[in-house]
Amino acid sequence: MSRFDLNRLHVGIVGMCLLAAPAALVLAQQDTPPPGDGMRPGGPGGDRMGDRLADRLNLTADQRTQLKAIQQATRQQEMELHKEETAKLRALLTDEQRAKFDQMQAQMQQRRGQRGMDNSQAPPQ
Repeated sequence: MSRFDLNRLHVGIVGMCLLAAPAALVLAQQDTPPPGDGMRPGGPGGDRMGDRLADRLNLTADQRTQLKAIQQATRQQEMELHKEETAKLRALLTDEQRAKFDQMQAQMQQRRGQRGMDNSQAPPQ
């Protein structure tokens, strides 16, 4: 391959990179929203999800009441499981790790309050 051919090859590669770079930047900056409203069913937004589901399925008033009861029971079970999991985790930590964990939990609780979350719906610490 001659020197001229190598120069042409280099110019072609650089040109393709220059054309591809803006496209890569545009793709990297796109915000793809999470499916749904971005909330898990039992957490914030769970009631809205149930309402949307009830509307789409055209549930009767009785069915809506039953759905809400199911959601409340499930949420209570989730809270109990979370409490149990937290207790087991704390039991396996060293004193230093437990102190750090408690600090992290307090910070998370504070952030929930700042976002205006109803802490009665938040998993117990």
